[in-house]
Parts: sequence; structure tokens; C-alpha cells
Amino acid sequence: MKGNATRRFIDACKIFLEKQGLNDLRAYGRGVGVEKPTAKKKEQLIADIVGVLSGSIVPIEVSKRGAPVKNDAVSPEFLREIERIKLNYLKELNAENRATIEESVPTKDFEIKKPKKDGKTLIFKDDAQEVDQYYAPIYKGQVVEFNGVMHLLPTDFKANGETIILPNPLWKEQDVRIGDVITCRAKKKDEVLVATTVLTVNDMVINTFKRGDFEKDEIIYPCKPLSFIKENRKNTTFGKYLHWFAPICKGQRACIVAHPKSGKTTLLYETLKNVKACNNDVEIMALLIDQSPEIVSKFREVAPKSSFVSTTYEDEPERHVFAGKFLLERAKRCAECGKHVVLFVDSLNALASAFNETEESVGGKTLAGGLERKTVHFIKKFFGASRAFVGGGSLTIIATLSVGTGNPADDIIASEVCKIANAEIALDMQLVMKRKYPALSPTHTRVNNENNEEFEVMDKLLRQSFLTCRTTEDLLEILEKSETYEDVLSAISKS
Repeated sequence: MKGNATRRFIDACKIFLEKQGLNDLRAYGRGVGVEKPTAKKKEQLIADIVGVLSGSIVPIEVSKRGAPVKNDAVSPEFLREIERIKLNYLKELNAENRATIEESVPTKDFEIKKPKKDGKTLIFKDDAQEVDQYYAPIYKGQVVEFNGVMHLLPTDFKANGETIILPNPLWKEQDVRIGDVITCRAKKKDEVLVATTVLTVNDMVINTFKRGDFEKDEIIYPCKPLSFIKENRKNTTFGKYLHWFAPICKGQRACIVAHPKSGKTTLLYETLKNVKACNNDVEIMALLIDQSPEIVSKFREVAPKSSFVSTTYEDEPERHVFAGKFLLERAKRCAECGKHVVLFVDSLNALASAFNETEESVGGKTLAGGLERKTVHFIKKFFGASRAFVGGGSLTIIATLSVGTGNPADDIIASEVCKIANAEIALDMQLVMKRKYPALSPTHTRVNNENNEEFEVMDKLLRQSFLTCRTTEDLLEILEKSETYEDVLSAISKS
């Protein structure tokens, strides 16, 4: 646990508890397992309650002997505020201590304080409903829409056999959108789970944050480069190449373009590892479409489990398409909240092929190779979702794209995608045949960074001072041996 995060949690609890009456504190302390709460003064009682909640004091088992306690009632507002404080600070704690605080839930149902007739205490519309709502289990999932009804699906895209419905009044009131990852309380109703309260949206406590609109917010050119290398780390040749000669910025539409079996998926995997290791301020998501189980297992080892969605060649086209939309919507919602998201996709060809086989693609003009015009529009819209916002937040898509497959449909997809891409990392089949890795093709690589003057200098150096007199194999050798950009410049000047 981070010490300062723990201290903030304890301080927040103390500030709230100090404002409460002694009777409420004693009733709550008795419920959570504070020893002899009635015999303690307010200051010591608060310290013991906070100790139980933070896990530093082991709660005692609530005794069932003797006559019932006369005053064992707690206000629903008291319980709700304690829950809010927990949720607000849990995300700052590590897994071990988060579990400790999560387990500090009362071991008994509190009796809810009834409103007085004189109106001096808060009056609740339905006390029984308030209790039910507070003690209902907490669920986490991503919001999706089926036939006009909002549902929650597990964030890892795996069905768990339970359907959680989000009622219209609830999601409209809390501004919950398709793609949001929420935590909520839910209870059984007519054999299905129905959400009763939304607690967090995209890991932020409800009503404590503001967000924009993905389609309406002002967009800027990508200008903040991602890091692909890091000091005191064994950096890869491909990472050095991207960092120094083909920097991808936050908000760019980048694709790794090459023939089949040339190592695109391997380079995407390596890029994911580099971005994860060298960028602490980005949220990584990975989407694999129509892949082999072995590749899925390989990516699952490095991609965040809650942000990794995959389908294999055993799945139907509709599932491939749904998987793509599922993760893209989540990425959009996170970008709206000011986060920097990097979405890795393998591959755009597979996603387009799957969409082309669904009913959604039917009804437009048919192009060469049986490709539907609606499919071209879908894949351009998907890839074109990359952007950076004026007020912060961005969505970067790094995807693989196959060319030279012999399929006219793939040629059309590649042509349309490359029109809107502002970063193309090309591979060289000649080097692939020689088993040279990574099989880069600097002469065909294109990165547009309009506002990055430093990149323009590097690009000019690479193309004019190096490629005119040396081969790509020499470049790879220099990159492999160099630890800094100055080392590269020195090696080039000596050639």
C-alpha cells in the first residue's frame, strides 16, 4: 500500500466520523467489530473504527448474548458516505491492501434509524429499500446495448451466465454511456439482476468528474510522442527505430503495413510491450480478431487482463465485429474522461472481412472481390476514431494491415486505410526472405507529425544522410549496438 494513499483514506474517514453523533458512532462501531464501543470516548471510538476499516485492528465477533442493545440504529446516509469514501480511495491502493479494506464490510445488517415525526432528522422515502440498496452485491462490467436495453457484460468479454440490466432512469440520470465500465449494486428481480445504484464510472466515483463528448470535442494534431525506449532497460531494435526515426504520437492512426507472414503480429506484440514498459500515463487496450489460440495466449501474458479482448478462428463473424465495437467504445469513453488510450489491433483486414460477412454490410454497392461499400465505411470509421483532444485525453490506434495478399478486397481496404493513416510502418519482404528481424523498410515508412519540429530534423537526417549511402541492414546493425541517439549520429558520421 502506498503510505500517502493510506493516510488520505484514514484522514477522510476521520473527518467524516468526527462530524457524527456519539450514538451513531457507537452503533456503527458495534456493527463493524469495535470492542466495547459504549465504554469509549468519541476520540478513541473514531480511532478504533478507522483502525478496523483500514485493517490495522482486527474486528471482534459481534456477541449475540444478553438482551438486545436498545440503540443499534444507523442512518442510511452514514452508511452511504462510508461506502463512498472506500470507493474513492480503493483505486489508489495495491491489491493486497485493497482486499483488506474491501473485507472490512460490516458482519451484520444494521438497523436503519427511523425518521422522527418532528422532522429533526432526515426522512427517507423507503427505509427498507435504502438498506437493500446498500447491502446489495457489487458488480463490475461494461455497458452495452441489446434491443434498446442497457446491459452489463464482463470487461474481459467473457460471458458469466448472469445478465445485469441497467434501467433507463438510472443510466440517464448518471449520464452512463455505451462503453462505460461501471461498478454498481444489483439485486434479483424476475430471475434477472437489475442495477439499483451506480457507484463508479471508468474507475471514477460518480458525480465527482466531468467529461467531454467524443464526437463533438475539439480535436488537435497529435504532438506528444509515446516513448518506446527507457533508460536502464534493454531496449529492442524496433523500439529504438520507432523512438528516434518514426515517433508515434498520442492520437495518431498508425498501421504496420506488410505482406502476410512478414512478422507484423510479432512487431505489434513488441510495440505493446515497449509502450507498456515506457509510458506510465497511458491506458493500454488490445484487440485480436480471428487469431490463433496460441497468439491469443501470447498477448494475454502482457496485455492488461481487463482491457484485452480476443476472438479466434472458431468464432462467428458477428462475434468478431461485436468484439471490435465493444473495445472501441470503451476506448472512446476513457478518452472522453481525459485518459490517454493506446489501442492495439490485429488485424484491420480480419475485422473488415468479418464485417463483410454480416448482415450489417448488406445493401450498398459491391466492389471488387465481393467487398461491400459499407464494409469500407465501417473500417475507415473504426480506424479513424484515433484523435487527440484540446482539453486532454487521446485515443491512439496501432493496427496491422496486410497488403499483397492477392485478394482485391484486401487491396481496397489497404488503400482506404492508408489514406487516413498518419503513420505507416512498412516492412521489407527482401529482408523477410533473408530472415532479418525486424524487417524494416525506412524508405517506405511514413509518419506525419506536423507540429513536431524535432522529428522533422531526425527524418531528414535518416533519409538524406544515411539511406543514400547505406543499406537497411546497416541501419539495423547500428540501432542494435547504439544505446543513445548520439551513438546513432556518431555511427552515421563515421560511415
